[in-house]
Amino acid sequence: MNPDTITLNDLQNGRYIQVNEHFSEMLEYSKEEVIGKIPLELGIWNNRKDREKVMEILAKDGIVRDYEVQFKKKSGEVVDTLLSAKHLNIGDNRITVAIARDITQKKVAIREREEQSRRITLHAQALMEMATDPEFVSGNLESGAKKIVIMASEVTDCDRASIWIFNKDDPNTLTLVVGWDRKTQTNLEKMNMTLSSYPKYFQAIRKDRFVDASDAIHDPRTSEFADVYSRPLGISSLLDAPFFLRGKIRGVVCLEHGGELRRWRGYEKQFVVTIAEQVTQLLLNAERKEAKEELEKDGKSQDF
Repeated sequence: MNPDTITLNDLQNGRYIQVNEHFSEMLEYSKEEVIGKIPLELGIWNNRKDREKVMEILAKDGIVRDYEVQFKKKSGEVVDTLLSAKHLNIGDNRITVAIARDITQKKVAIREREEQSRRITLHAQALMEMATDPEFVSGNLESGAKKIVIMASEVTDCDRASIWIFNKDDPNTLTLVVGWDRKTQTNLEKMNMTLSSYPKYFQAIRKDRFVDASDAIHDPRTSEFADVYSRPLGISSLLDAPFFLRGKIRGVVCLEHGGELRRWRGYEKQFVVTIAEQVTQLLLNAERKEAKEELEKDGKSQDF
């Protein structure tokens, strides 16, 4: 089937003489609703200025090639198209033949690529700023971790971001050490999760580089804590990444989204993995800071 709409209009009065089946499919009007009507009666031009420009070009050159315009469906939905049109003589009649191709999906794909490029640039800038932040570099664990979760929630447009660390005294317990609620601009309260209560989740973070639960309530990896965590907090989607220190898992970075289910993009998954790596670096910086302070303390004791 021809993917283009084809219409014939009487040049004298602008009324439709004929339309093909794809016209009806694309704009949701039957032939009976269209024949004998003018486009303005149907309101199919989304922007009248586009129509005026097309008419101007036709009057001057007699032909229009691949002019980008938007048409409006019967339902009100807007369709992006490339329009070509030409004046023709058929016997004693002057008509306008117009051909339009739906490029809506192509335009959506272009916008998605542009948004992806913008997001990747934003992510890179945020990560660079964090890597050179004085609190991060100096190993100030508390303030450095807080800056990471605030940055992560803002850059990814997530409702909440948090860092969880395995308890040194109880390696079966994961503790939320710092978290940020972007909507309320408040810190999250500390809480614990026990491995034995959520075996599928802990198996996932030990095995995979990230857990991308678009549907946190029903995803097998995260459904175990739906009733005690996700539902009460209004969390619909989760994106978590474990971080490691000297080959052992030390904790998890968690991004949380509320509202409609969110399909995590590839660049978002890479971003949370990189954030997890930054947490590892922060832990190393904190260890160096602590070791340096101990050396300075020992030096002062010897001097005394």
